[in-house]
Amino acid sequence: MGLVLGALVVLAPAAARAGAAFTATTKVETSPRRPLPLGNSTVRGWVDGDRGKIELAGSANRVTPGGDVLLTTDGGKTIRHFDLERKECHPWTRPAPRESRVGPGSPVSTSFENVRVEKTLDEPGPVIAGLSTRHVRLKSEYDTVVTGQGSAHRSRTAATDDLWIAEKLRDPGFSIWLTTGSPGAEGGDLGAKLDAVLANVSGVPVKRVSVATVAFDGGKPVTTTTTVEVSRLRREKIAPSTFAPPLDCAKRTDRRR
Repeated sequence: MGLVLGALVVLAPAAARAGAAFTATTKVETSPRRPLPLGNSTVRGWVDGDRGKIELAGSANRVTPGGDVLLTTDGGKTIRHFDLERKECHPWTRPAPRESRVGPGSPVSTSFENVRVEKTLDEPGPVIAGLSTRHVRLKSEYDTVVTGQGSAHRSRTAATDDLWIAEKLRDPGFSIWLTTGSPGAEGGDLGAKLDAVLANVSGVPVKRVSVATVAFDGGKPVTTTTTVEVSRLRREKIAPSTFAPPLDCAKRTDRRR
């Protein structure tokens, strides 16, 4: 009997560490309405611990066309983009709605001023994709100054982020697509303040609605609403082969999306 109980104790953690498969949609709207380079998309995802895979099932987004694959093995710290049509793979960074990422030698620099971030709501949320959620609302305001090529441009952003977080989901691999942070805001004053506000929030957002209003150089403001929502999620054992690279990267390029 003791041996049986011991076996159960050993097996229980393994069962609890089952991975997950999910489907998520992204919808982007603007007001006033205008064409967007980043459109609506649907993805299928698989996660197990630090490993994550995204298959772009359908997309109007030229940055992430349908059929491509994203992979991470380190919890989203680095992500590889596999372009199956061109038979190429290269590093991939999430599209950054808030911050322009400027590389070494770039003639353009981006800085943030008058940054204010606060959490204005923290309450029990509804059940989404079969999971209990915690509803958190963040509000942020900041100026973005882009300098380069002999000129400087300033914009003012006011944003509200509503996140419905499934606290039971802890696998770091989810961050390949589902993250509590703001893509492109890592580092700097904006990223630091967002991290501080979210310091006691753990889990994975199974729904996120981000509304950002931006006025460029005092012009007419434009509001963009981005909704990312998990429509289906199931916990299951994920075969290790799921995370195998679909290409050998022989034609790898250093282009970033």
